[in-house]
Amino acid sequence: MRGRVWMLPMLLLCASPVWAQPYSNARRLGGPSSFYKPALTNVASLKRMADRPAIANDVRKVFGDAGIPEAADAFLAAVTAATSASSGPRAPSAVSCDAVAPGEGVFECQEPVGSTFEWMAYRPIVKGRRVPDRLLRVRWAGKRPFAAFLVRVTVRDRLYTFVVPKPCANISLVSVRENPNAVTQRTDAAPNRDAANAAPAPNAALPPPSADAGARPSTGGGNLTPASPPSPAPPPSTSPAPSTSPAPSAPPSANAADAASVSGEKPSPFFADVLVGGERRNRPADLVEGKRTDFTQGSGFIGLKIGAGKTFQSNWELAGAVGIGGMFLFKHDTINQWPWFAEVEVNKHFGRAFIGAGASIWDFTRSDLWTPSADVRFGIELGRHPRHPLFFVGEGRWYVDHRTHLETHRQMWGGLRIHL
Repeated sequence: MRGRVWMLPMLLLCASPVWAQPYSNARRLGGPSSFYKPALTNVASLKRMADRPAIANDVRKVFGDAGIPEAADAFLAAVTAATSASSGPRAPSAVSCDAVAPGEGVFECQEPVGSTFEWMAYRPIVKGRRVPDRLLRVRWAGKRPFAAFLVRVTVRDRLYTFVVPKPCANISLVSVRENPNAVTQRTDAAPNRDAANAAPAPNAALPPPSADAGARPSTGGGNLTPASPPSPAPPPSTSPAPSTSPAPSAPPSANAADAASVSGEKPSPFFADVLVGGERRNRPADLVEGKRTDFTQGSGFIGLKIGAGKTFQSNWELAGAVGIGGMFLFKHDTINQWPWFAEVEVNKHFGRAFIGAGASIWDFTRSDLWTPSADVRFGIELGRHPRHPLFFVGEGRWYVDHRTHLETHRQMWGGLRIHL
């Protein structure tokens, strides 16, 4: 009995991820994995995207993988046929996508923060080529709404709602539901069909009341009342009832759960920097080098640094690194050394750039020269592979062993950082 009591919580814990199916937060749009470049601006740019054969083929593949291949051609047709995109009397920039008037078509709007999508298409680079794929169950968690096109199409009485973000064109499925117009048409058609089945043909003789005893009720009009309608005859084969049509495929969210999981590649946590710059520093006397008193020397500097970092959902990054620098100054009375250093970085990413600060121990292999330092840095993304982004970085250090002499206790360099 005790074993069963412990088993129940374990089963609940194992099953909870399946029941919850949490959404993944998206905080940035655009970048190398965008479905289409350049960014969309108006309906003409949206049509240009759909007119490209490669994009159209990728749209069909993504929709097919999602289990709704029948919606791909309808989506492309709606986009290529659009002559304008409107959301009502207000400017598109002021209209929330949640407030777009019902109906099919292409509309411009602003997708609010917190919006969720069953899936979002994107085109990551895999082995040097772009491959269309999907991210499942995505929530927009950016700081502000993004400009988008809302596209609604109907296929087999199903109303599909898509959002196409302007910055990246990552086509996203919002919802699939039965078209309200189809429901209204069926509701209006049902009484007419029942009346047609119940009314006798003109000039037709009514059967005697006892002729069909024990069978379905008589179709004579006199016995029909709203409270007791007759059983309708089967509809003619030339007009099949919508309820007998083949059931559509499972909703995209169910297909997404059954499909192979698609994981958006994150940059590698390991990185290497190659840097060049210079330093200026007060140094103690060095009799071996012929320096009898303390002296100040400015030197060229090259460096290599290797480290690893962790980027959190808030876009803050915590990293650590170790490296070596090489002094160069081609004069006979100067000192050229190779200082080792270790540092901690705290960086904040903003789109395709970051800024940060930190602390380091400089020249820690020499007891008479080691010093702590305060660091600042920045980085600008040059090219982004999903796993191996490339940044231009710049760094500055203040050697704090002489805190009041920043002009003679500093080091600066810049170069490239690549994630390994």
